[in-house]
Amino acid sequence: MEELNKSQQTSKPKNSFGQQDLLENSLIVADGSRKEPAGGNGGNGGNTRDVPVHDEYYRSKPLNLTENAIKVLEKRYLKKDEDGFLLETPNEMFLRVARNIVSAEKNYGTPDHEIKELEKEFFDMMSDLDFLPNSPTLMNAGKELQQLAACFVLPVGDSMEKIFEALKETALIQKSGGGVGYSFSNIRPKNDVVLSTKGVSSGPISFMTVFNAATDTIKQGGTRRGANMGILRVDHPDIMEFISAKEDNSKLNNFNISVGVTESFMRAVENGEDYDVLNPRTKEVVARYNARDVFKKIIFHAWKNGDPGIVFLDRLNRDNPTPNVGVIESTNPCISEDMFISTSSGFIKAGQLHNRIEQGEDIRIIYDKRALEYKVSGKIEEPNLDVFESGEVNSWKRGKKDVFKLNTYSGYELEATDDHKVLTTDGYRALKDLKKGDEILIQPLGCFKENEKLAPENYYNRFIDKVDRIEFAGQKEVYDFNEPVSNSFIANGIVVRNCG
Repeated sequence: MEELNKSQQTSKPKNSFGQQDLLENSLIVADGSRKEPAGGNGGNGGNTRDVPVHDEYYRSKPLNLTENAIKVLEKRYLKKDEDGFLLETPNEMFLRVARNIVSAEKNYGTPDHEIKELEKEFFDMMSDLDFLPNSPTLMNAGKELQQLAACFVLPVGDSMEKIFEALKETALIQKSGGGVGYSFSNIRPKNDVVLSTKGVSSGPISFMTVFNAATDTIKQGGTRRGANMGILRVDHPDIMEFISAKEDNSKLNNFNISVGVTESFMRAVENGEDYDVLNPRTKEVVARYNARDVFKKIIFHAWKNGDPGIVFLDRLNRDNPTPNVGVIESTNPCISEDMFISTSSGFIKAGQLHNRIEQGEDIRIIYDKRALEYKVSGKIEEPNLDVFESGEVNSWKRGKKDVFKLNTYSGYELEATDDHKVLTTDGYRALKDLKKGDEILIQPLGCFKENEKLAPENYYNRFIDKVDRIEFAGQKEVYDFNEPVSNSFIANGIVVRNCG
């Protein structure tokens, strides 16, 4: 019977424990640390580890954890050694996280006694299950990796180098417990030309299967199952294949997918109209689809197996809380370096303005009162012509990007990325969504050239011009500006939205 009891006591798996096991088996040693077997109560051949003695409160506070919760903690969250033996209890995990997170207060001069109070407050919130941070924080806080974010968005470019760079970054993120979202809208469509090899492209869906397979491999050895979100714009030529990509439930099962829809598309759905489909490589119209047919296909597949969802791109970015960082689609709208920005010191080229702001010069951007009224009311009704100086302005250099030139009937020109938004009489629209004849706002008291296509009242009373054409202008250095009052500025005399 004695041998049976010994067998029962030592047969417990190396990654299993009761909540008080580590405390009961700990040895307090002379230097103030605890010595205990690396496996908690099972040990690993008698090896010991040093564990700092925490406040008795932290070590002994009872936790209301279910058996399943403990199993999940053992498998995924609690710190282990290289042999897989547990190195901490749930109490110690909560303390590790609390102590690590509140240590950021040191950067702001918070006194040590206040930091200890915050540490206890955060520990209590977690241990009482009133609040829990995301999984990567529980897994990684206070460890060497220190990767605390759960959600990432990676840009996927239209080249092998850019696609597989995104795949490499995906592997590193998912290895540490993060999930990743992508817009595959920049990848050229299936069967499009590949100039470097004289071959044809396999399209975005084929590359999604590569990302899916990589996630399958990563999740076998990572801390938790990898997750991907894939988005394709509704005006991409491969949109119909994308919508039905998960019709077979065995395909792309590491992805949720969503169609990125625009307000112009939704208006076309409402009116039963066709809409333009664009090759992302050339920006040229390659087809026209019936919006209602596409929308019905989205609805059918969403009903059938839950995918695809819908992302309202324009609405999403209208309330973007960090427009200075970029558009929530993994691309940045920017202004070309040669554009003249209206400022309190006169017209200054975008590149020069950025440099002067970086050097600490106090320069205020000029914004149009109509842009402020639109921000407040969402309407542009009666002409109310005036300009104001902004508050503090931020700027960023974004490197070289494809830019497009907007030409108006009266001779105004604007160079920007195709997703930069211009203020029209119907609200903000991206360059790529503007059509010939659309009315755009011009800086009050600007100069117009006479043009028979413009009614005199446009430029005498309203300061509104019309779009003539938009053409590719090559690759140029681009810059972001963020005006905080109206979320707008004036570039080459044309009222535009903040970059992002």
